[in-house]
Amino acid sequence: MRRTDRDRWRLLAAAGTCAVVLLATAASSSLATRAPRRGEVREVLHGNRIWHVHFGVGVGRAVRGVDRVLGRGPNLPYHVVQACGVDHAIGWPGLVVFFHHGRFVGYSYRPAAGDRREPMLATARGLRVGDTLTMGKFLYGPAFHDSVEHGGSWWATTSGGRVQGLASGWPGGPRGSVATIAAGQPSCPSVTQ
Repeated sequence: MRRTDRDRWRLLAAAGTCAVVLLATAASSSLATRAPRRGEVREVLHGNRIWHVHFGVGVGRAVRGVDRVLGRGPNLPYHVVQACGVDHAIGWPGLVVFFHHGRFVGYSYRPAAGDRREPMLATARGLRVGDTLTMGKFLYGPAFHDSVEHGGSWWATTSGGRVQGLASGWPGGPRGSVATIAAGQPSCPSVTQ
């Protein structure tokens, strides 16, 4: 590649990254002022929180915060689970929020394929379920990793913690795509390295 071609590629990559950051900032700041629209993408999944709902908050505060993001209450109430270091969970369509001793400790997200009734959640940098692992590498650069172990997994280290998930051939998507997005607990072997 000639030097001018390489410089153009870097400029395009930087412009794309700036656009993603600007869109994420605009989407995050508008969450508190309006209810979500069908099919909307919300870049709210972080390594240590969902939107402004940080790990460690109590059940009531976590539910109220996630309700604001999704524009509706949970469809699966607070219930006992005994797996992967958690003791309770609450569910919304596609999203399960995990608790340990009454504190928010993690989440797992996988929307139903083709379901556009709910907003689509994405990582803070815009990675969505169904995106290719190549897109993850583009969005996160050297902080993004993937592995074929455990049936396929991916992870990205961010300033707020680790965002991770399973990789597979998402229905209707290419092989080697993001199947789930998770952070915090559960620390199951199937979603961690």
